[in-house]
Amino acid sequence: MTRDRSHLLTWMLVLALGLGVTPVTALPADAARVPDRSFALQDDDDVDDDAGDDDDDVPAGDDDGAVGDDGADDDDTAPAVQPVGPAVTDDDGDPATDGYIASQAVVRLDGGADLAALNARYGTVTLAEVEGRPIALLALPPTGDDLGLTAVIATDGDVAWAEVNGVGSAPEGRPQEFFLSGTATLTGSADHYAPELIGATRSSCATGEGVTVAVIDTGVEVAHPLLDGRLGLPGRNLLTGGEDIADLGDGLDNDADGITDEMTGHGTHVAGIIAQVAPGATILPIKALDSDGSGEAFRVARAIFFAIDAGADVINLSLGSTRDTRVIADAVAEARAAGIVVVAAAGNADRATPVEFPAADDNVIGIAATDAEDRKSTFSNYHAGVDLSAPGTDIASAYPGQTYAVWSGTSMSTPFVAAGAALLLEQNPSWSPERLVDHLGETAQPFTGVTADTAYAGLLGAGRLDVAAATACEDAPGT
Repeated sequence: MTRDRSHLLTWMLVLALGLGVTPVTALPADAARVPDRSFALQDDDDVDDDAGDDDDDVPAGDDDGAVGDDGADDDDTAPAVQPVGPAVTDDDGDPATDGYIASQAVVRLDGGADLAALNARYGTVTLAEVEGRPIALLALPPTGDDLGLTAVIATDGDVAWAEVNGVGSAPEGRPQEFFLSGTATLTGSADHYAPELIGATRSSCATGEGVTVAVIDTGVEVAHPLLDGRLGLPGRNLLTGGEDIADLGDGLDNDADGITDEMTGHGTHVAGIIAQVAPGATILPIKALDSDGSGEAFRVARAIFFAIDAGADVINLSLGSTRDTRVIADAVAEARAAGIVVVAAAGNADRATPVEFPAADDNVIGIAATDAEDRKSTFSNYHAGVDLSAPGTDIASAYPGQTYAVWSGTSMSTPFVAAGAALLLEQNPSWSPERLVDHLGETAQPFTGVTADTAYAGLLGAGRLDVAAATACEDAPGT
């Protein structure tokens, strides 16, 4: 897509599913519906259970690890910035779009420019830098005009671009709700339809062996049996700068929505979907979101850059935003140039506009959600920029406490496609992201007959993911 660079865009992360529960040994099948108050979590469905809620708060200065981090939590040369409380600015008054963290800017310097000299000119302070790239998170002086000062910095001859640092939280007033139910095991679960539907059970000639899939999310439960032996550890925690990627609550209401730790388990669930479809793949967990699902543009971009440097072949982003930003765009562009497949959730607001990023970026495979009947999930976004659809309604996967849960959202659709990409890359390691996405589209199940809702024609991508057709395992000799 063509980006409008006529003004500085800000970013708010939007997870593609909401979870508002605490880990339990086994979740009851009739578990109550819980309102989603988290991080634009694209959950499922059509009930407006938090209308009017303004959930876009995120801790100012919650950065993602120190420059020169040595892996320890608190002893780095430049320690990670700690949360200091909500400080979010809504710059347009539109409840469908997202704000930014007060008094922060992200800059990319031109080659060889001196960051210290830039700080001296504008009274800014370096909070963090992206390793190996001339990108930095700056604290702005208290001028009362963050946008104005950032625009001035952007005109500096040493600066390639500058923008305020978008928040990561739930969309302001966006209708959100989700269903939570549970099952003790995956075997025999009535909700465990998706792997069979996409042909994963008929793709045994490929497992994703030798392929690394980075999951940028809330962390994972390392001890979960579904993930045992499938994690590329130690992983990375970009909230602390350390290596603890546990998918646990922190006991804090980071997004100031009155609910604590509502997103605990999201990353575990996402990783579990990948493990079901591509059991031979290595899952690299990168924790860039806190247990309320809160994050921000700089931290997520830094996670993408970390995945690139760590040798990831596929990057799963079950998150999104109504804001396009340079720092995220630069990160996914670098990933694409490195031959890495980036997959992201299209969003859960059941709308065509505004679109969400990075799913709408040309360098990313954007994923919508469908149900067991190949119909658009009631919550899924839809637009011409969507590349593909995958099951996202009532998806069974891993949950902290070494159990399983059934959740819905484009967060769930996205890892099915990331896992499908892993299968294809095992078979075709030299394929470019362009070749791979074309093949997934060519082999997808078209929306025909009862599933061909004319209201969404051309708005759900090339069709519903079909990994059996993509891998052609059943057509292989001897099968």
